[in-house]
Amino acid sequence: MADVETIVEPEVSLHMDATFFPVLCVTWFGVISPTTVTGYMNWLDRMATRAAEEGTRVSILGDITGLESRPGPEIRRSMAKAIDELATRHGRTLMGGVTIIADPFMRAILSMVVAISRREFELKPVRTFAQAVERTFALLDAEGIARPEGLEQRTRPERPQ
Repeated sequence: MADVETIVEPEVSLHMDATFFPVLCVTWFGVISPTTVTGYMNWLDRMATRAAEEGTRVSILGDITGLESRPGPEIRRSMAKAIDELATRHGRTLMGGVTIIADPFMRAILSMVVAISRREFELKPVRTFAQAVERTFALLDAEGIARPEGLEQRTRPERPQ
């Protein structure tokens, strides 16, 4: 299983990085499409399966500062539905995480997606990568999961082409 996978479409790119497993670093660029939501959720499904096999849990460190527009209602509903399906399949293996969001409207949209999902799945919005790492480490520490080496030095990837 590759540590880094990308999805590239004309309007959107997605960089999914499991180099720091069990922390999953996900960086979005452009305008989210239904097919990228599906690809992302399939990847999360594989990562949650891997975590279960290794006896651990996964935390998501997302970055949506590269999005060019707010996700519309169709995308929000499909993400909420996918979260429900993943939570049903993987239970507590997915521990939530953080999402780097600069735009206050995007923070509100993230809250709506999580609320619509009907699952307890915490994705805390933060403003910076340093805050994201701090929060991620707090989640891992609370679960007794070792911190992955080098996460705090990770640099934001370029938009996949």
